[in-house]
Amino acid sequence: MVTIISPTALSEQNAPPLDLEEIAEQVRATYGEKGVDGEASPEPVIKEFLPRQREFMEALEREVLYSGAFGAGKSRVLCEKALLLSLSYNNNYGMIVRKRFNDLRFSTVEVWFGDTLPDEINPIVSPKEARANGIKWDKTNHVLTFHNGSRVVFRGLDVVTKIASMNIAWAGIDELTELTEDDYRMVLGRSRLTRVPFRQVFGATNPDSPTHWAYLRFYKEKSENRRVIDANTLENTFLPDDYIELVGDFKGRYRDRYVKGQWVGFEGQVYDNWREERDVVPSFSIPPEWPRYRSIDFGYTNAFVCQWWAADPSSGSDFGSQVKYMYRQIYMSKREVEHHADDILKLSADEDMELTVCDHDAEARATLRRKGIATRGARKDVSDGIQEVHRQIDLGLIKFFPEEETLVERDEELQGDTSKTSSTHEEIGGYRFRQFKATLANGNEIEEPKKENDHGMDAMRMLIFTLTSRGGKSYHGAKASTASTVPEGLPSASSGASPVGELGVTFAPVALGGEAGA
Repeated sequence: MVTIISPTALSEQNAPPLDLEEIAEQVRATYGEKGVDGEASPEPVIKEFLPRQREFMEALEREVLYSGAFGAGKSRVLCEKALLLSLSYNNNYGMIVRKRFNDLRFSTVEVWFGDTLPDEINPIVSPKEARANGIKWDKTNHVLTFHNGSRVVFRGLDVVTKIASMNIAWAGIDELTELTEDDYRMVLGRSRLTRVPFRQVFGATNPDSPTHWAYLRFYKEKSENRRVIDANTLENTFLPDDYIELVGDFKGRYRDRYVKGQWVGFEGQVYDNWREERDVVPSFSIPPEWPRYRSIDFGYTNAFVCQWWAADPSSGSDFGSQVKYMYRQIYMSKREVEHHADDILKLSADEDMELTVCDHDAEARATLRRKGIATRGARKDVSDGIQEVHRQIDLGLIKFFPEEETLVERDEELQGDTSKTSSTHEEIGGYRFRQFKATLANGNEIEEPKKENDHGMDAMRMLIFTLTSRGGKSYHGAKASTASTVPEGLPSASSGASPVGELGVTFAPVALGGEAGA
């Protein structure tokens, strides 16, 4: 038998313990021995937590942060703590929040109703049983009311003043680093409800930069009222092997942040593992049987870039595992696409090109097509693409021929402007992350490179990422399919104890509050 957590006295606030045996009695008293229509109701479901998750569940400080890498079970344990507090005290009132409500609805709310609530009190899974036991879901106002009078409200901080009048005991914040410090203080100021003895604001998040306000507040500003629990990917023993293998490819700062769970900054050089003395190699005659590729980033005022690449087929089974050499480049501004198309055709006249990947400029692509150059639109995911290029540089799979031997023609105007670069070689050393994060249209904040002197970097990233799948499959030739299908939804849970993917929680059909054991 296992318990959710061992009972722990809330001594700091002179409150009674969060006694799971009392919760079990309350559940049994509410549901009784029989369910609706005279059928036996299922026994309450018990959760077994990972060590870091359990530490978070038992934390009593006024502010608690669960800082976790990919797959560390962050959203799940956030919802589990919200459920625990709702069942522990009658007439409790709390909220689960995220910066944008749409993000909350399609992430945290899915975890809450899909995995956290036991079926017998889940108004989404078992609406009839839930209503019979006094559980109500107001889908218009996004409020869940339990049989004991406790309520959970789901809110986005799109307009933070919408929560200004709320009076709650607890708040659970998903992806806390999305919030500004003002947002956080607004949430903190709502946690003042006096009809229950325990108040807490707790958050879960991926690590960010060590300059982020959340890092400064929880790691640097010492306070007995704050606590941080750090979790990494590899501590989650419920993750599937293929996921562990996938994140095992992360290198450098990406591994530090997204696998080890460390707060490391991305403000410096993007490809900090690039070494000119190692990665720029003497040119050689490329064997005619090697597959060749082109990548194009359109530009006029800024540089138009076309890169030619060749992959050594003896070095790997597919594009993603082969050593690739950039052996030619056009890097030219203020010249029409039609002119570039003629040059590309002349330069490639004696070469058999496997594929040409390019930016999504419909008019420019139409010009290339009219000239006889077929193209494929690139995958343009910047963050994932950068990670893939970074990984392949680390593995020694990306090489340049010397600059002067690759440039078809030197752009004298660009070369004369000290604020501009005139080749892919000049870009890579100065390709840097923004000092401050950018905000996407959906409100999420991301760290991204500066949008300057990056056209060669875009061309390289588009080629590498388009032809290399993060799932392990890669481009094998012009006729190979690069499409992938990812099924929507989660697999059905089996009966009895079973792992729930990356959420890091197992379920067993045993009674709440039982003796700890196997």
